[in-house]
Amino acid sequence: MVAVVSLASLSGPASAYRPFDGTDAAVAKPGEVEIELQPAGILREGSQSTLVGPATVINIRFIQRLGGRVRRARTISLSTSDDRPA
Repeated sequence: MVAVVSLASLSGPASAYRPFDGTDAAVAKPGEVEIELQPAGILREGSQSTLVGPATVINIRFIQRLGGRVRRARTISLSTSDDRPA
């Protein structure tokens, strides 16, 4: 037990990959439809910035392991041509 506590105290901060910005990570329950709306947002990848909006995500769950997701978003680049890789 002491070894487990010692190892846990030596570990660094944990981080998780969360690709969702403007939406939640949950999925719709069976028989439900979930609609998520995002009026506007900023997507940053390295030195590139993109305006995203409006964005819509529709989650549909038919049964426990069968569902679908539709995502639609308009994007506008905010980076200058000097910021873009060659």
